[in-house]
Amino acid sequence: MSGITELTLQPTDLRRVGHGLARPENVLAFRDGTVFTSSNKGYITRIAPDGRQWRIGRVPHDAPTTMALADDDSLIVNNTGDGNLYRLQLDGKSELLLDTIEGRPIGSANYVFLDSRGRLWIAVATSTAPPHGPADPARATGYIAVLEDGQARIVADGLRWPNEVRLDATESYAYVPETMAQRVLRFRVTPEGGLTDKEVVGPATLGPGILPDGIALDVDGNVWVALLSGNGLVIITPEGRTHTVFDDPNAAGLSALAAQYDAGAIEFPTILGCRGRHIQTLTSIGFGGPDLRTVFMGSLLMPHLLSFDSPVAGLPLRHQHRPAAPPQPESELAPLDENGA
Repeated sequence: MSGITELTLQPTDLRRVGHGLARPENVLAFRDGTVFTSSNKGYITRIAPDGRQWRIGRVPHDAPTTMALADDDSLIVNNTGDGNLYRLQLDGKSELLLDTIEGRPIGSANYVFLDSRGRLWIAVATSTAPPHGPADPARATGYIAVLEDGQARIVADGLRWPNEVRLDATESYAYVPETMAQRVLRFRVTPEGGLTDKEVVGPATLGPGILPDGIALDVDGNVWVALLSGNGLVIITPEGRTHTVFDDPNAAGLSALAAQYDAGAIEFPTILGCRGRHIQTLTSIGFGGPDLRTVFMGSLLMPHLLSFDSPVAGLPLRHQHRPAAPPQPESELAPLDENGA
């Protein structure tokens, strides 16, 4: 396991990447050190290795959350504002890609992932419209879908807020953080691209008030899990053991969230109230750099990404078989502070 269980960090060990970011919830990292991240201002921010930032395009309802790079250098993004998927060109042009699955509105698409065969995996947090108000953690209306050859189909349903989907090295298994169930799931991928044999990876629950969000896999088969409410990072080994790399817990916030969880009505401000002193509401993990040993993490609240070096490489994603990010067409430079006027 390359000593992965010996990896322990303090908040002061983490580097900051980017500046003035607005809800950089998702990260898409490249081998040349470029990182794309989402923004609740409606556009994608591109951060160059030298720190320059570009603002790419705009999608309706101003809520792109996650992205995948297609072979034509366009970005496929999900939009939590209306729950749909869009194709965003690097020059800023955008178009609707998908708004229904099996004849019904998507609901609240929350994540997109392209596999080696070009299939687009979609995690949908809930089949209803983008949620407002309290969330019932026991409500199992989330699902996983696959878009292939222009047709979208549901491959797993009855899930409690699935937040992402990642495939292993052979694309034989799919890993899904089930946020409202406080756990990570694994499915076997069938030859037809379906999902079956659901099982829990690691502990049955990550602990009172602890909500997992984004995940990533490394080349040794470890599952890296960002803790939204725990402000931390844990690794689940292939043997099922859980190792904490770092965390910055807010005891009072977690207690309040656990009480709402037990009552069946979680308020979004309560999740945000779990922010730590140094680290706040982590949501995503991406490996980048030449050897895929540079970790980047996004969040809901911090105006920058976090980064550190890993002793083990991340599992290469489809876009990481190229040596660098695609060239950037002429585009407006991002402002120094996206939260400014």
